[in-house]
This record gives sequence, C-alpha cells and structure tokens, in this order.
Amino acid sequence: MAKKEKTRDKFTIINELARRRGFFWQSYKIYGGVSGFATYGPLGAKLKQNIEKKLRELFVNKLGILEIESPIIAPSKVFEA
Repeated sequence: MAKKEKTRDKFTIINELARRRGFFWQSYKIYGGVSGFATYGPLGAKLKQNIEKKLRELFVNKLGILEIESPIIAPSKVFEA
C-alpha cells in the first residue's frame, strides 16, 4: 500500500508542476470546466506531438502496425458495457 501512495504522490507532484508551468489546464474552466477534458498549452502541445511521433516510429514504422483514426465523439451506446 505504501508503494501505491508513493506513486500517487509522484503523480500529484508532476501533475501540479505541469499545470503551474502551463503544459495543460482544465478545458472550459471559466464555464465551470468539464471533467476529463484538458487544453494543452504550447509546451504541452509540443510534448504531446513528440510522444505521438515516437509511438508512430515504434508501432507504425518498426512493427508495421496500421494506424487508424476515428471520431472523438460517439453515440452513448458505444460506451455501454
């Protein structure tokens, strides 16, 4: 249990640091915010692009896995168990 708490503490520290430095923030915060949505600042957007680039290099280029892209919005039935 102590390891889980320690990991959570690291996550909280990194999360708060990234928010303070403008990597990301809660989307639509001035309107009350929407849970689970984030807006990326300039540094966060660049970090996200770099991570996506590395994932593509590994999975698409090296392993030959095909990439697909689907809509972000879906009917509620899609999310039912």
